[in-house]
Amino acid sequence: EVTMHRFVSQRLAEYTKSRPDLTSPVVEFKGCTEERIDENHHHFFIATEFCSNGDLCTLLMKDTYEVDDGYIKKIFLQICDAVEICHSMHIYHRDLKPDNIFCKRDANQVVLGDFGFATKERKQKHFHIGSAPYMSPGSSSLSRSETTCLIYILIELRAHEEFCAAKADVWALGVILVAMITRTLPWDESLVTDYDYAYYKLC
Repeated sequence: EVTMHRFVSQRLAEYTKSRPDLTSPVVEFKGCTEERIDENHHHFFIATEFCSNGDLCTLLMKDTYEVDDGYIKKIFLQICDAVEICHSMHIYHRDLKPDNIFCKRDANQVVLGDFGFATKERKQKHFHIGSAPYMSPGSSSLSRSETTCLIYILIELRAHEEFCAAKADVWALGVILVAMITRTLPWDESLVTDYDYAYYKLC
């Protein structure tokens, strides 16, 4: 996470220097320190810029949050810009969700953070990484108990193939937009065993 966040932050700093009209869409990386507890335990402390208005998830839960089309469009486009710039550098977040989007300037500006699951590999064989409600259908996997009928077996076999990390990020953006509009999640996980997701597939 430290290496990935430092790389993205430094590249964006160079990018915004040539574009003074733009601000960085990613939480600025300030530094990292390591504290050694004992031979087998180390603690890493990552210093980033301070986002005084918390994260988008907390904002959506506040009673003061109003579903305003103009505000949602403004914030969502900032999130899309952040993801687009990361993808242009071949960085795929893999854990996009409101909890990892931080609010600045009275919540009128947001920045992307938490690169703990980020990767530079577009094609992925590591499944079920990230937060279940935001995972794309191809990036999640099924439990053994869910393979008791043919349709589940076919889906599980598909899950052993590669999936595209960039497309998985785009899927997560769609779920985030739904959450911003409805203040709730459309499903718990994108599997046919989830009633809400199954209903979405039928529609």
